[in-house]
Amino acid sequence: MVASFNRFNNASAGDGTSMFLGQLGEAIPFIDISLNGGALGAFTTIEPHVMRNALLWTHEKYNISIVITENGYGDMLGLGVHDNQRGAYHSAFLRTLVSTVNQYNVSVLAYSAWSLIDSFEFKGGYSSSTM
Repeated sequence: MVASFNRFNNASAGDGTSMFLGQLGEAIPFIDISLNGGALGAFTTIEPHVMRNALLWTHEKYNISIVITENGYGDMLGLGVHDNQRGAYHSAFLRTLVSTVNQYNVSVLAYSAWSLIDSFEFKGGYSSSTM
């Protein structure tokens, strides 16, 4: 649920901020967007409160069942499967998911982790700094 966004300098609102990011901030207020000229987040950030905020916001605004897709943790250090952070990430997010569902009666139909099959964009030349 933590997204990584870069500032789009070619679509400026006049003050150096992105018009896209301004619209994004209005559409999904549970993500804190602050522009400092660089990436606004990373695929290696463990912030489970964003999961809770997103679930509660969606539940309160739409009161529909939720499907969570591609939640995951990037391998920025090239550690492969020998990283402890990935387990900590999924543990924190899944515990937050379960506690939010139980505490607030949020309906979550499915959850899928970000996996190799979701990463074909990297084969096409994209990287976390270009996404």
